[in-house]
Amino acid sequence: MQLKELLEEVGLELDEVIGVIKFGSRVKGYFHESSDEDILVIVRSDKGGVYQKEDIF
Repeated sequence: MQLKELLEEVGLELDEVIGVIKFGSRVKGYFHESSDEDILVIVRSDKGGVYQKEDIF
């Protein structure tokens, strides 16, 4: 899933993105072929709330 699609799914716009942080096993270097991507998207929004979306690629 692309970032723009993810934001649309939760009702946010791309221009609300403040930052994107990649973390987890792929960043630390101990990932496996089946490891997922861990990404935190920080947005500016007056809508409040915390959204969590998990996709396995």
